Amino acid sequence: MKDKEQAVAQGLLRYIEQVTIDAWRYSREEAPRSLHGGTLKTSIMPDLSTLPQLCTRVFSGLEYAGYVHDGTQPHDIWATRARALRFVLNGQIIYAKHVKHPGTTANPFFERAADRIKSDLPSLFSRYVGGVL
Repeated sequence: MKDKEQAVAQGLLRYIEQVTIDAWRYSREEAPRSLHGGTLKTSIMPDLSTLPQLCTRVFSGLEYAGYVHDGTQPHDIWATRARALRFVLNGQIIYAKHVKHPGTTANPFFERAADRIKSDLPSLFSRYVGGVL
């Protein structure tokens, strides 16, 4: 009986690891490509450090990742580290001390990745755990 329990435990670990790796890959595929060359995509990483506790995560450590994923409400932006903000509008360089940002639309790329992996879960479970049960 111990051998079967160990085989199930090992199968569960491999299953969770594979789900995490697939979620990582799907998250990178779903993340928007930015004007900065894909920094957000490449920042998305899996964390398997807690795998022995059957817990993992896929995340981005970038400060703005949550704003891209969840969107933002309209808000004011003030120049704080420089005398003025600089941006391009209709091909012209604009300087301003203050702007009213219209907000951004949410781009829930982690949610889309989770939706994609849901359909893979039964076959992955069968592959890594089902044969042992």
